[in-house]
Amino acid sequence: MQKFWLLVTVIYLVGCSTPEVNTTEENTQTVNVDLTQNQEPDLVVEAPMTEPLKINDQEFFVEIADTREERELGLMNREFMPENMGMIFEFPNTAPRNFWMKNTLIPLDMIWLDENKTIVDIQAAEPCTTEECAVYSGKAPAMYVLELNKGVLKASVGDRVEF
Repeated sequence: MQKFWLLVTVIYLVGCSTPEVNTTEENTQTVNVDLTQNQEPDLVVEAPMTEPLKINDQEFFVEIADTREERELGLMNREFMPENMGMIFEFPNTAPRNFWMKNTLIPLDMIWLDENKTIVDIQAAEPCTTEECAVYSGKAPAMYVLELNKGVLKASVGDRVEF
């Protein structure tokens, strides 16, 4: 009888185990990043597969937020983001876009892009962990909003982004 319950327990535990996450080359890539601020250099970061996003002579690897759920979550609760990484929010149309930093722990630059992938506004946004957070509104309608670490972007309104 004890062997029976042992077998039932093992089967139950195997059935409750977490499934393996598919991290094949089709959906992820390895990115080597040089970290500053007392971090270990050459850290390997697994990121969703994307082509690099280019702005002038700069290159960034970005996560794509193109569903409502992904856009709502954004970069919330992240304590660190490598300097050459970010997130791009893709929308189905061009319209006024408003963002806030609720539960966002790192300072960011928000870059609004029109349907031609031209920068129409850039604003610095500060972390917010309180219930009332500032709202950042682009000065022109946008189809994309790019979030990068504050101060790393060397571009201005009117520059084109390639992705």
